[in-house]
Amino acid sequence: MSEYPRCEQIGVTIIQEPVPHIKRANLHECLLNDGLDLEEYSELYGVQTQYVDGPYPWDVEAVLERMMSGKLTGTQFLMD
Repeated sequence: MSEYPRCEQIGVTIIQEPVPHIKRANLHECLLNDGLDLEEYSELYGVQTQYVDGPYPWDVEAVLERMMSGKLTGTQFLMD
């Protein structure tokens, strides 16, 4: 089982080095290709600390889970 099943479900590529992150362009492309609303994603993502090249996969996974199932989990469940 994948550590980030929702990311995998929409085809997001997780870059592992130097720290796990997702390139913004790849994320936006995958969201659009899967028919997910970029505005809703941005609203739910809110303000998060990110790696310089893109968001951390655990933050993206938590937002995708909320968008796709309605469940709060991970960084969407635990406030920063």
